[in-house]
Amino acid sequence: MARPCPPNGLARAAWFRETAAEVEETDPKQAIYCRGIADQIERREMGALPLVRLMHDQSPNQS
Repeated sequence: MARPCPPNGLARAAWFRETAAEVEETDPKQAIYCRGIADQIERREMGALPLVRLMHDQSPNQS
């Protein structure tokens, strides 16, 4: 049985990335979904850190 998904944080993002790697060959759409969720979680978690948020706000290549 697969290990359960962690409740929150970067551990949850890592779980989604691991799941994406596991299903890449058998279910590419599920892998894309899992990677997208992991990206969202990482952006949210990293954006909550003041220094990372400040660095992102000062980035010259914002669109």
